[in-house]
Amino acid sequence: MLTRDAPDRFARGWNRLVASKGMPTDVAKMEVYFDELGDLPISDVEATFSALRREPDRFVADAGTIYARADTLAWESVQTEATQEARQLTAGRGAEEAELDAVRKARAIFVQHFEQMTGRRLAADHPFRTPTPQLPTYGCALCEDTAWVMDESEHRMRRCACLHHNPVFTQGRQRRQQRAGAK
Repeated sequence: MLTRDAPDRFARGWNRLVASKGMPTDVAKMEVYFDELGDLPISDVEATFSALRREPDRFVADAGTIYARADTLAWESVQTEATQEARQLTAGRGAEEAELDAVRKARAIFVQHFEQMTGRRLAADHPFRTPTPQLPTYGCALCEDTAWVMDESEHRMRRCACLHHNPVFTQGRQRRQQRAGAK
């Protein structure tokens, strides 16, 4: 949730910060800070306020300083989240044997029904006949290689930042260029 969507939380954090410095609350100043910090996650702004309360300075830092600190916290949060999601995605390679057995069993049942219904036999090298299922992994944990992510603040989709460096998209562009060159 962004700061601009949580004015009550911002006001509560701001008032605690100002009170900890022994200053009177200035509504005009609070509104300016609220506007400046509006595009940052409220949890990171609150964490910045909390850290500033513990500092021995008797004045409230300027909006730019608070913005920079909260933005750094937000960036670290995104990196941590992305790292955790990437670990979860790559953890699929070492999936529990019970899960792999369940996938093998489900595939065997599917193949049996498919062959009965169509009267055709699947090739021995068909992916459903492979002994170890291949679990998906993604180049980007945020968009899962779709190049689109949900922008929660505007409730719409936007392009993912990985578009130009994601290995899946890079390989796709190279294949298209090779096909275009072969024509």
